[in-house]
Amino acid sequence: MSSRLLIPLAALLGCLPACAVTPRPAPLTVALGCYSVYADNWPPAVEDETGLHSLPSYIALDSSVVGPRGRRIILPTTWEPADPDARRAYWEEVSHGDALPSLVLTFQGPRGQFVATLQESQDGYIGDGIALARGASRWPPEVQVRLAGTSCAGLVPGAVDAGS
Repeated sequence: MSSRLLIPLAALLGCLPACAVTPRPAPLTVALGCYSVYADNWPPAVEDETGLHSLPSYIALDSSVVGPRGRRIILPTTWEPADPDARRAYWEEVSHGDALPSLVLTFQGPRGQFVATLQESQDGYIGDGIALARGASRWPPEVQVRLAGTSCAGLVPGAVDAGS
């Protein structure tokens, strides 16, 4: 083999690991933006397990990643859980093979988390949520949660960093 062919061949072989394209994550199917939140019949058992009096009345799903937990939820400053310092929330999209992905919302309370798994609906998302408390001795009731698209009035990005 001539040296004229070895140099380009060596360059090509040396480039293979560095030139390999890193696979990109699948594009999000969740519609980012603002939503009214409906969680009817918030049971006392969920409040007891999580320390959350309720869910916020509206949220914004943001694309900003907040570490391995998921993406940021922008919360209204008027939402006050039992402990205002515990005001953290994030979302993630979870794939289920060939089925449509779920939108999973997590709201952190002082004693535990409330996690809702939602599917796309005609006007937003709908599904059920449960309280996940550390050391809970009983299984709290499910709460139906619905998100309906709305304007972003009252939400100021960066005013409450719910993911920190």
